[in-house]
Amino acid sequence: MTRRFSPARLTSRLFASAGSTDPAIVFIHVPKAGGQSFRTLIEANYPKAAWMPIYRTGGTTMDEVFAKVPPERLSRKRIVYGHIPHTVERYLPRPCRYFTILREPVSRSISVYKYIKYDFEQHARHESFASGKRSFARFCRKPRAHANIMTKLIAGHEQRSTADEAMLDQAIDNLRAMAVVGLFEDYEASVERICKTFGWSNRYETRNLSSKTNDAFLAAEGAGDKDIAALRAANEFDIRLYEEGRRLYAARA
Repeated sequence: MTRRFSPARLTSRLFASAGSTDPAIVFIHVPKAGGQSFRTLIEANYPKAAWMPIYRTGGTTMDEVFAKVPPERLSRKRIVYGHIPHTVERYLPRPCRYFTILREPVSRSISVYKYIKYDFEQHARHESFASGKRSFARFCRKPRAHANIMTKLIAGHEQRSTADEAMLDQAIDNLRAMAVVGLFEDYEASVERICKTFGWSNRYETRNLSSKTNDAFLAAEGAGDKDIAALRAANEFDIRLYEEGRRLYAARA
């Protein structure tokens, strides 16, 4: 059922008068972890002047993104969200409270491949994925920058970096310090928990989180156990981070 609600008009005066010491909320949107659906909720709870969505293309750096925003506009930003690393506090004139939604890494990686192959025509890899030139089996063996995305972003690094033990340690520290952590696999309860943490309305427009099941996709691709094992091995740091996320989620219930 679709429900539409926008408290932004009721809160715009409060945000306009808020001091720079009031914390900004930062959502690290892990690709293919339900964040696109979550944007509807975020944008319903803040006036548009307070939004700062960051979805970069062409290797744009965070320095370049924030350099383009005049200080007076930056001071009004109260909710920052996108496929961004845990570095926003370096740029805003106010403290930050972070949150994220994690997803089981193998399932997330499969969804990334599906999305690029079927839906993301502007992606540099779309043609090779769609044509079969870069097969799913090959993607599993060499996911390249798509591997360990959660570890990289939550540790404060870009997606094109290479994850290692030190990066995982930093990601775990940052995850533990977050205001709230959600799980894609318990999405509705996670939304409720996030809204309660930040005092948001939880009325939002629900979107379909997956248009094609992974099981059906894997069967169509002829993927086998070896392919999934390779994908698990490539995402070893994300798997360990996800387990810590599950532990935190249960402990904070």
